[in-house]
Amino acid sequence: MSLWDPSLSIGVAEIDRHHEDALVLMDEVLEAIAEEDAPRTEQLLGELAARVARHFEEEEREGAEGLLTQEHAEGHRLFVAELERLREAFARRGLAPAVPLWMRSRIVNWFKFHIATHDAPMARALRARSQGAAPAPQTPAA
Repeated sequence: MSLWDPSLSIGVAEIDRHHEDALVLMDEVLEAIAEEDAPRTEQLLGELAARVARHFEEEEREGAEGLLTQEHAEGHRLFVAELERLREAFARRGLAPAVPLWMRSRIVNWFKFHIATHDAPMARALRARSQGAAPAPQTPAA
């Protein structure tokens, strides 16, 4: 079962592709954990950290076109730090039972929440700007 769901699309093709790629990679991490393949899990967690960091950097530099809020950017930093904590815990404890729970509850769920509460409003503002309207202030959805 794929973690990506078309309902997560924000309507910005490049950002949607990044989100889908990250969620596909998260699927692969969970599969490696389920197969108790520690070396592959470690490799995939490293790939995920690098891919998500690149996506956030790109989104902050180019994709948001000045519409990214400080809170949005801070969310990126918090997620990167949380993923790094997971990688450190995995390095210390391996495939402990907490690893898949942490992956699903704190990594996957956060990422989906972030798409809905920060990226979707940003995308609406980008569309409004491209249609000549003044974008509404960015506030995360409740």
